[in-house]
Amino acid sequence: MHFYSINNDSKATFIALFAIISVPIAYFFHLLLVSYNIQIWWIDSPSILAVWGGIYKIFDKYLWCLFPGAINLSGKWDGFIHSSHDQNQNKKAVKVKIKQTWSRISIRLESDISKSKSLAASFILDDDGYSTLSYEFLNEPQHNAMAAMHTHRGTCLLEIKNKNLMNGFYYTGRGRQTTGAIELEKGS
Repeated sequence: MHFYSINNDSKATFIALFAIISVPIAYFFHLLLVSYNIQIWWIDSPSILAVWGGIYKIFDKYLWCLFPGAINLSGKWDGFIHSSHDQNQNKKAVKVKIKQTWSRISIRLESDISKSKSLAASFILDDDGYSTLSYEFLNEPQHNAMAAMHTHRGTCLLEIKNKNLMNGFYYTGRGRQTTGAIELEKGS
């Protein structure tokens, strides 16, 4: 999994909030140890930074997706791509698996002839409420791919229609130079 960016200040706001919350929690642990007269040299009340780190980890893994407006695409998606390689004549079935936390994401797409994985990603939120997932990928052919197919990079932009539907387009870089459309629906 790799980090992803988002074009608003929600992450900075939460990080500052974690810092503010960490101070009274660390002080509470200090008072608890003092009240029980625990004075073992290797047990110290957790520092503010340690408390902040704990809050961050818990929020990053478990709590972030409970907040309204959180974009959580985790799960298995099924769909189709249309490629300029065959003049958009055929729909090729694809399966996508997305793993996501508050700070990281991994997007893996698989078809019968190739596999790709995301290298970098960002969420683009506009003022009208539309959300787009943009990511760079590395695609590697499977053993049964045509001889002209080779490892290549590309970019994919997916408009998030709702929590179960995305569609958009992709393009590939030097060597392949193909474009195409992609439609994805979240599996059950």
